[in-house]
Amino acid sequence: MKARADASAEVVVRDRAADWVATQVGRAGLISCDQAMCQALQTSGVPAADLLVLKRGAADPLHSAVVVVTAAVKQMVGSRRLAADAPAAIASFGSGAARIVVKTIFPRGPAAYASALRNEITDRKTAGTSLLLLGPVTASAVARQDLQGGQVDSRLLLTLAELAVQWPVNIVAFGDRAPGASPGIPFRSADLVVTGAKVSPAPDGEVRLMSDFVHQLGDYFASASIEAVQLASGRRVVQIEFPAPGRFGLLRSR
Repeated sequence: MKARADASAEVVVRDRAADWVATQVGRAGLISCDQAMCQALQTSGVPAADLLVLKRGAADPLHSAVVVVTAAVKQMVGSRRLAADAPAAIASFGSGAARIVVKTIFPRGPAAYASALRNEITDRKTAGTSLLLLGPVTASAVARQDLQGGQVDSRLLLTLAELAVQWPVNIVAFGDRAPGASPGIPFRSADLVVTGAKVSPAPDGEVRLMSDFVHQLGDYFASASIEAVQLASGRRVVQIEFPAPGRFGLLRSR
């Protein structure tokens, strides 16, 4: 009876993880997973071509951008190698033997990752503080703290700076940090209200214009999702979201 309950709990956790990966992880690189997890991901809508099925004797997640770590993957790849090649979790689900961790591949090792992350957070703090100095940008108290603390994805910071040239905006909140994410994993979404006397209170009309403007910038900007959403409070906002994982060094290349 206990074995049946454990198996059922494992399926529930796997389905939760699969749904999150399907909706939140980008398709710029392959996703490594064991056979059962890959099947769950396909059921959740991830194309088979975007998956790398890890098999015993041929388990090399370095050919992917993200690895979904299950108990089976730990056995095939080894905890030591996973810690070295995939040092950061972007999300985790469940606990104990059923725990599933979604990790980003960084083959240069944990020390190099830690160094790159420190530089990235420093750059995010500088860019976030600079964004607040732009006249067309205002933010809630919590959003200001996130910007000044280096908690916002660099792609999102660059996008907000581009949008502010065309639209005065108030940043209501940042979001999309997943459960169980490692320290330094940034917020990937922003809820905005376009401000100004001539702006309609409904954001729907701004979404198409913003989306066209951002996507024509090309490169990583093209992966932004921009839509009008209604918050739990009933307020309608423009939401900008980028897929996981983020990218290091974008702010230094500008």
